[in-house]
Order: sequence, then C-alpha cells, then structure tokens
Amino acid sequence: MVQYGNVILFLSIDHGIFVLIQKYVLCEKQMSSYVEVPSKLNEPINKFFPLVFLSNNFIVIPVTHIQHKCIRVPIFDVFCISEIRVDYEHD
Repeated sequence: MVQYGNVILFLSIDHGIFVLIQKYVLCEKQMSSYVEVPSKLNEPINKFFPLVFLSNNFIVIPVTHIQHKCIRVPIFDVFCISEIRVDYEHD
C-alpha cells in the first residue's frame, strides 16, 4: 500500500537515518470530480493522481522506506499528489 507524507525532519540515530513524517490521508473526493474526461479514464486518473489532505498523524520511518519524491498541487481544500520520477529509455 502506498502512503504519502510530508517530511518534517531527518534523524540520525545509532548509525541509521530516519525521517519524521506528517502523513497525508486519502480524501473521499477524487480527481475525476474536477476534470472532464471520458468515463473510462476516471479510474486511471483517480489511481495516478490521488487527492489527499494533511493529517495530524506523525510517524518515524527509516529513510530507506522512501520510494519516490512527490509534488503536491493544491486543488481547492485538498492536494493532488504526483510522483517525481525519471525513467530513462533503454536501447
């Protein structure tokens, strides 16, 4: 399961690097509510562009558990989360 969070602080403890994260929580609203696309695209859009809000829940995880950086784009009272990835072409 993919989880999203806002990095608050990096910690070095006993030769390990950890991160304090404020968790984002999925909204009941979905991206397909804000865009006009054919209905067959609603599911992929909702999957690839989840809408979230910042919770009051904090966790500490090893930095190795971070998979991708994300950007957040405000949409009214929530945020759209999108991963920042660089995928290189292969020959």
